[in-house]
Amino acid sequence: MRTERARTDSLRQASSLAYGKLLRERDSLFVQHRTVDHKLKRLGNGQLGYTCVMPFSMRSLSDTFVLEVAGPDLLSAVFTFRIVDWRGQEIHRAPVELLRTEEVMEDERLQRCAIEARIQAFFQSNRFAYPPIGPERDRQHARGLDRGDRYAISPDEWNALRFDAHTCAFTFPVDEASSHTIAYSAKMKRVVRLDAGPTAR
Repeated sequence: MRTERARTDSLRQASSLAYGKLLRERDSLFVQHRTVDHKLKRLGNGQLGYTCVMPFSMRSLSDTFVLEVAGPDLLSAVFTFRIVDWRGQEIHRAPVELLRTEEVMEDERLQRCAIEARIQAFFQSNRFAYPPIGPERDRQHARGLDRGDRYAISPDEWNALRFDAHTCAFTFPVDEASSHTIAYSAKMKRVVRLDAGPTAR
């Protein structure tokens, strides 16, 4: 009985150490490596945009998240979210809307403030999830499958991302009613959507 209790205590201690290591790795990933530039700046392709530097496709190698702005004014601008990986290759591109239809108003100053607030929040830390598929997302995925929701990635591909210690997920708004959650799949060598719907490209 005493031997069994000692073995249980030993397993608990090992589990606690492993969890502590995971938390330290997470803190290192988000606190030390995440750099956000909230000022509009000229990008290498000649466009203007806002950037966030963060490991995404591979841990410890920083990718660049870009919220690109095309247009002379925030009120009429077209916003595009892009990810350029650590090798300089674009691995993701998607249009985004930052002003909801019900927020369109005569006071342009208030509209501009609403857009600026969304820009400031676009790369906030709670949009990143480490690991990309944790227990809660895994349960939501299982419930979605039971309801008949369609996912672009197969069960094998999903399992390859579960508790992946080398990447993270990112959630961003695409329009007034929906958002997408994406992660980089090393197995598929591309960005994939984790929410129901077609795969990200």
